[in-house]
Formats: sequence, C-alpha cells, structure tokens
Amino acid sequence: MSTKELYKKVSNKRKRIESIIRNLKGLKEELDCLGIGDHYFTETQNDESKIKAKEDLLRQIDEMQKELISIENSLRDFYEAIKKLPDDYREIMELRYMQNLPWSQILLKTNRSRRWALSKQQKALCLMDIKYSFEE
Repeated sequence: MSTKELYKKVSNKRKRIESIIRNLKGLKEELDCLGIGDHYFTETQNDESKIKAKEDLLRQIDEMQKELISIENSLRDFYEAIKKLPDDYREIMELRYMQNLPWSQILLKTNRSRRWALSKQQKALCLMDIKYSFEE
C-alpha cells in the first residue's frame, strides 16, 4: 500500500468516526421523540409500530457502535505502532497521521526538506512492517 493510500484510508476512518457519532446522536434523538420508555404498553397498533420503530433504532445504534469500536481499535493499533518508532520517524508519522497535518505544515514544523520528510515516512512504514488492511 502506498503512503498516499494509507493516508487516505486513515483520513477516511477518521471521517467515518465523525459520521457515525453524528448519526448516533440523530438516532438517539429519534428514539427520544418516539416517547417510548421502559414502561408497560397497551396492545394498540400505534404502540406496536412505536415498539417496532424503537427496536429498529436500537438495532441501528448497536450496529453503528460496533463499527465505531472496530474503527477505533484499528486506528489505535496503528497509532500505538507509531509511538514505538525512533524519534525522527515518530515525529513525521505523528504529524502526518495523528495530527493530520499537510506536508507544508510538517516541513515548517520540522524545518526539514520534503525529500527528508518523505524518506523518513517511507522508512517509518517499513519499520512498522505495515500489515494494516484498513478495509473501506
């Protein structure tokens, strides 16, 4: 996997986490709007449809929470591998992947050339022995 592909996949994972969090908030608000608590329901059609809607929302929330945990775990493993790198390599990887900085800002912060930074990034990935699939 190229460094550009890896960066894109890590960025996509971050965006997906943000999206899931927004969706979870929306689903929980919908759940609150149903006005269904954990109390006894009468056997009317309206209550049955509310119960079905509640179950569907709870299922969606559960699926999103599981996906969120999976994404967070894959990123956490990746970030832990970055933290174990020697200083020069770790600095570049933290700035690029953990702080999500563009190369222009990384070069200013490190006061290094683009060639140096890209070389350190490539060597860091080799040291990390990247085996992260980061499936979409």
